[in-house]
Amino acid sequence: ATGHRTRGGDFLGSPTYAAPEHLRGEPLDGRTDQYALTCVLYACLTGSPPFKGDVPTVIKGHLNGDPPAISRVVALPPSIDEVIRKGMAKSPADRYPSCVEMVAA
Repeated sequence: ATGHRTRGGDFLGSPTYAAPEHLRGEPLDGRTDQYALTCVLYACLTGSPPFKGDVPTVIKGHLNGDPPAISRVVALPPSIDEVIRKGMAKSPADRYPSCVEMVAA
């Protein structure tokens, strides 16, 4: 370890699975983790992350874009699209209240 610390609000890591509020430096909570978990689920089901490209393109996707419908990418029921859409909603208030509820969906 170098002894360096990040300051509060610093972004550490890759934007590949970062929630919009994390990228904007806003307060984070469990719904932030839900967004990242949904991105990982998307990648597990499709073989690639929801937004691809250089860093600015990936960030723009997380802030403004909708991921491609999974049911168009792999042979899964269209109902998975709603789970992904809600788990990756741009506003935390529009996501599932908890990951338990997301899994139940």
